[in-house]
Amino acid sequence: MFTDVPTGRDLSASRASPTDAALVDAVGTGDVDAFLELWRRHRQAAYAFTRRWTSTDDPAETTVNRAFSDLLLEIASGAAVDGPFRLHLYRRLFADEPWDSPRPLPLVVSAYAELSLTSRSVLWYLAVEDEAPASVALMVGVPETELHALLRVAQVDLRTRWLTEIVESPSTPPDCAWVAPRLDLRASGALAPASNDRYDRHLEHCEHCRGVSQDLSDVGGLLRRTARTLVVAREDRDDRESGVRHGSTGGAGGTTATRRGAT
Repeated sequence: MFTDVPTGRDLSASRASPTDAALVDAVGTGDVDAFLELWRRHRQAAYAFTRRWTSTDDPAETTVNRAFSDLLLEIASGAAVDGPFRLHLYRRLFADEPWDSPRPLPLVVSAYAELSLTSRSVLWYLAVEDEAPASVALMVGVPETELHALLRVAQVDLRTRWLTEIVESPSTPPDCAWVAPRLDLRASGALAPASNDRYDRHLEHCEHCRGVSQDLSDVGGLLRRTARTLVVAREDRDDRESGVRHGSTGGAGGTTATRRGAT
């Protein structure tokens, strides 16, 4: 399947090529050429992903082609691809795996899901997959010269939303909820002396908040460590809409921690 499509071309070779989102829209109208272009852009990454993460005994090419075929049917039937196309493809590759999403989900996963499509795409391709900027610019549809600024905006937005998730989660202990919005203030020396003392006493005994503080300095690294969870995550939107929140994240890997190390 698809073996007649040229391979080995640089994604950035054709500046006139449409973005991934435009190609997905075209696939929804029955444009097979658009789907073949998506396959050409993402198949090598899918092969590498399959060999590394899935437990199937099928050859990587068979597994990847089957996933693309399933995606073609999904998109043609009106299914939305709300996020980076490659992340959606990886989720299709995981569809037959026996792995479940961790419960509760790390809050950084919830925060990532709330970002704009552009921010999610830029973070995924640059921070998680370390793609070449020229290729990312083509897939996302932004000038390559703006990618650095967009990545910075996405990192700040993810950081802010993640802290909000921690503060608002019912499973976050009150002292941790008090510390979270003050992490930046403490780093900049803007806390009052009494607040400084309370902050230091808490972090001395709270492993969770120490981990959060470390992760805030490198949200891109945190996202990379959480990448597998992002792929397999199947968050219950009904729970979120009814106000049920998941446990807070902590630790260097952004793992779930509800009351670990709370004082």
